[in-house]
Amino acid sequence: MESTFRSGLGNHYCALRHGQSEANTAGVIVSKPARGVAAFGLSEEGRRQVQASAAAARLPRQQVQVHSSDFLRARQTAELLAEYWQLQRPVQYTELLRERDFGELDGAADSNYARVWALDADNADHKTFGVESVNQVRQRALQLLAQIEQQCSGQTIILVAHGDLLQILQTWFAGQPAARHRSLPHLGTAELRPLNPR
Repeated sequence: MESTFRSGLGNHYCALRHGQSEANTAGVIVSKPARGVAAFGLSEEGRRQVQASAAAARLPRQQVQVHSSDFLRARQTAELLAEYWQLQRPVQYTELLRERDFGELDGAADSNYARVWALDADNADHKTFGVESVNQVRQRALQLLAQIEQQCSGQTIILVAHGDLLQILQTWFAGQPAARHRSLPHLGTAELRPLNPR
């Protein structure tokens, strides 16, 4: 079922990871909406990264739609992109692209990511530390794709989101198990990458 959906996509998708954020520079995990929606936006370097990425992109801009996480760092990234490209369509914000919930590790040092990723590789359904499982993250991202596919076709869809969510979504486009998300090429901050179905 998923492979049929993947091969029949009517739109072209790209991932855009948010630019360097205040959470990145502080070295902390910010994954709860209570903090991430209102605070921890882009750093000055993050803004420069997004503008550089927007300037370097070679995409048709007449049929572009931007869908973004509602976390502040992603919203600011999407707004900078839309402004630079002078897009006519407003950015569409969605909870479905939010950061992966890292449970009790929220607010802890970002070195704790590695502890979760090691467990991910063994079990895509694990919820150790109260984290959102890899499969849960992938399913909510795919929920958004299904909605977009029902609404339009022939568009370039930019998904502005977070490192873990986009890493996990990449596995679906690559036809890989979600547990392998850390084995795929990592998205740098403000990196814009095509998501090509395989």
